[in-house]
Amino acid sequence: MDELPIYESRRHAKGLWQRYLVYRDRIELRTLFGRFRIKMQDIEDISVSPSLMALMRKGQIGKAAELRAVKADMADFVEHVTLRTKTGVIRNFRFTPEDPAE
Repeated sequence: MDELPIYESRRHAKGLWQRYLVYRDRIELRTLFGRFRIKMQDIEDISVSPSLMALMRKGQIGKAAELRAVKADMADFVEHVTLRTKTGVIRNFRFTPEDPAE
């Protein structure tokens, strides 16, 4: 696992200065809570999500029904990436790279 990442999120305030890296075979979330390694084959879904506050303003709080997730940073307050895995004790991750769509 010494190869270079194909994408590395720049550290910034919304992401609480944490690192998010994408490799060919996995995504690594290097957070205050430790390092999470998610294999690409274990990813069920990945999408860009609006902030929880934006959903509340639109009356669509039900769309954020899966509140049980590892939120590595300010994900509830800004646009962020939502990643769901097929298996595991922790199946939902929310994190905020500098440009979530990228």
